[in-house]
Amino acid sequence: MAKRGNPNWTKGKGGNPGGRPKVFGEVKELARTFMYNGGFERLFELATNAANDSVKLKAVELIMGYGFGKPSQKLELAGEVKTNLGVDITKIPVTELKQIRDILKNATGDPNA
Repeated sequence: MAKRGNPNWTKGKGGNPGGRPKVFGEVKELARTFMYNGGFERLFELATNAANDSVKLKAVELIMGYGFGKPSQKLELAGEVKTNLGVDITKIPVTELKQIRDILKNATGDPNA
C-alpha cells in the first residue's frame, strides 16, 4: 500500500511552522483602520443611497454580518450514523486508558478530562 501524505513532512511537525505570514496581520490592521475611519459610514451611505440595488443589498449584507454575525446555515445529513466503533473499552489496558486521559488533559487544558 502506498504511503499517504507529503513525503517532505516530518512526523509530528506542523505544515506551517512559521505561522501566518506577517503581511496578513498588516492587511487586517489596514482594513480595520479603514473601517473605523469612515468605512462603516460609507457602507451605510451605499446601503441607503446607491443607484444600483445589488450594491445596496451587498452593503446591507456586510452591515448585518458585522453587526450580528453571518446567519447560521442548516445542514442536513443523510445516511447511517454509526455510534459503535467496534472497540470494547473494557479490554483496553489501564495503562493505555491513563495515557489517553493524559493526552486529553494536555490537548484540552481540562484537568478533569
